[in-house]
Amino acid sequence: MYNINVQKDMIRGEFPMFKNQPDLTYLDTAATAQKPQVVIDATNKFYSSQTASSGRGSYTLAVEASLLLEDVRGKVTKFICGNDNEILRDYTTVFTSGATESLNLVARMLQQLVYSRKTKKFNIILSLAEHHSNIIPFQQIVQTAKSMGIEAELKYLGLNQDGAIKLEQISELLDSDTLAISITHSSNVTGKITDLSTFGKLVTSKCSNLGRDLPLTVLDCCQSAPHIPVNLSQTIFDFACYSAHKIYGPNGVGGISAKIDVLRQFEPVFTGGGIVELVEESGSSFQPAPSRFEPGTPNMAGIAGFGAAVDFVNKIGYQNIISHEQELSKYLWQGLNDRKENFGIQTVGLFNQSENNNSNQLALASFSIQGIHPHDLGQVLDVKKVAVRVGHHCAQLVHRNFGIPSSTRVSCGIYTDFSDLDKFFEALEDAVKFFRKS
Repeated sequence: MYNINVQKDMIRGEFPMFKNQPDLTYLDTAATAQKPQVVIDATNKFYSSQTASSGRGSYTLAVEASLLLEDVRGKVTKFICGNDNEILRDYTTVFTSGATESLNLVARMLQQLVYSRKTKKFNIILSLAEHHSNIIPFQQIVQTAKSMGIEAELKYLGLNQDGAIKLEQISELLDSDTLAISITHSSNVTGKITDLSTFGKLVTSKCSNLGRDLPLTVLDCCQSAPHIPVNLSQTIFDFACYSAHKIYGPNGVGGISAKIDVLRQFEPVFTGGGIVELVEESGSSFQPAPSRFEPGTPNMAGIAGFGAAVDFVNKIGYQNIISHEQELSKYLWQGLNDRKENFGIQTVGLFNQSENNNSNQLALASFSIQGIHPHDLGQVLDVKKVAVRVGHHCAQLVHRNFGIPSSTRVSCGIYTDFSDLDKFFEALEDAVKFFRKS
């Protein structure tokens, strides 16, 4: 295991991008993380010496591909649900193309419940902190239900001034008709981390008072999984959705980790080869979960790389990552606050400087500057080789909540150091001077 405070340069050296782009200051990890060499090697190895279709042959390469898929499935399941071999008895992972597909897949599963139960009325609870991928699929479910004469509604948990979700509103919004709750573990705009323990207590208490079972619960852990443990098995959540490319893995692969008993309730959402037990002229029967949700040829190279990414993060260790990134978070927010008055900075959410630690905050901040459009600022920063995200970050509801149409976002990873943030602040100061003169 690395000591990240001693071996920062060694960890940064694991990422070829920084060797090939030595002048790059990369502060857009929340959009996609750079890839370590071990992930690139694992992907290349599959294409160069392991290529075969898993689950579809008895020759050696095909069998090895099948074993690789199941090995990574177990590895990812433990990474998301809890690092204990017994976890694999109760939880599994469905491989997808990424979190967007994962959340859409879960939404279609919920739609099956509406139809199978012949539901006449239901609601789904989200929050204003959500990425569009955790809003639009559920909007479509509600809209389709309404077109069929079903009384359906989306409800939204509000946000505190610092950007955290108002979990206390669960007691107001959750009722006997609540079908599901889907929220983010950490906002991709504010970086605020949701307290999953408090969430679970509030949901359980309200359901007990109502005399009802728990609704299905969905966790979007795209932003959290690279930085802090998810430990799904220690929560009340049924599903966790994520993308590998944000966890230092390849693009085009992700997953849903879930309780096996929950997945058994659902029929396949997409159909095709690889998921059937028997096909007859009159109908078909399907394999059990998770296979029934993975039709077609899987992205085996991506899955191989995903497994290598999990190994890489585990090798560094979450405690090292948290310690390093908390210091970065303090430095980033302090730097923005120090320049707030002179530059006219408005942050999306707040960092509570009175806290002794920032365990509820990722190393991420979004802000706007009075009189300077984020896209213009981003272009000037790019000239300085500083890469940041600009726009609404696929999260318009968050921005609208704070009265900011768009923002500039700075986000850190395990390869980020204080010199990166110093370069950002230097470039920011130059950019503000440039725009103030023009």
